[in-house]
Amino acid sequence: MSRFYSLIKISAIFFLKVSFSQEIKGNIYFDRKPLPNVNIKINETTKGTSSDINGKFKIIVKIGIL
Repeated sequence: MSRFYSLIKISAIFFLKVSFSQEIKGNIYFDRKPLPNVNIKINETTKGTSSDINGKFKIIVKIGIL
């Protein structure tokens, strides 16, 4: 029975972590050309990323910090 409750707790923690996160993604262009290696940062946080060679970026953040 203890193993069953441990499995439920692990499943609940995983569900909460997945359900309270959000993916922010987009493309960076200038003059209809993609901009690679542009730094993207969410204000007042340490979350950030850079755009790839095609100007695409993606950041996964917790809901509530935006």
